[in-house]
Parts: sequence; structure tokens; C-alpha cells
Amino acid sequence: MSNRLKPDSPWNSLIDQRKTFFTQRKNDILRKEYAKMSSKTIDCCGLSCPEPVIQARKAMQEPGINELKVKVNATVARDNVSRTARQMGWQVDIEEQGEEFVLTLTR
Repeated sequence: MSNRLKPDSPWNSLIDQRKTFFTQRKNDILRKEYAKMSSKTIDCCGLSCPEPVIQARKAMQEPGINELKVKVNATVARDNVSRTARQMGWQVDIEEQGEEFVLTLTR
């Protein structure tokens, strides 16, 4: 006797629903993990150059990072980090928040 279900068995629908549910759940988990890996934030406030540039360059070279947010509080650091990012082929968006700058670097 075979263990396989007949094509018209009512269990097939239930099995398909469970497969779909678990596949969607797995994809949601993977999507969240990928989002964590592809984005990173570093706080370089209070650091003097070239330390913000060194930390940003190190983060940009990490595999899987597609977006990097760098927080600085000096215009020199803002300019140096953005110049370095552009030289490495990243797009730079600068947002001023009070006395601090948040640089969003996108690959």
C-alpha cells in the first residue's frame, strides 16, 4: 500500500497551506536578517579626524553593507567622510540635526 495521497484528497489542500505558511515565514525572517546586515550606523561624534574617516571606510568595506549612517558633529569630519565615500563610489546624503550631521551613505 502506498503512503502517497491521491490527487483529490482533502489533505492536499491542508498540506499546501502549511507549506505556503512556512515558506512565507522563512522568507520574512530572511528579509529581516538581510535588512539588519545591509544597514549599519556608526556614531563618530566627538572624534577628531581622521578617526571618523577610518571608521567609515572600515564599515564601507564590510561585505553585505549597502547603507551606512555616520553621525558626526564637526564640519571637517562631515566633509572628509563624504569625500571619502564619494571616492569609493558611494552616494552621500547629509542631514543636519542641530549641531550634528547624519551622513547616509548608499552603495
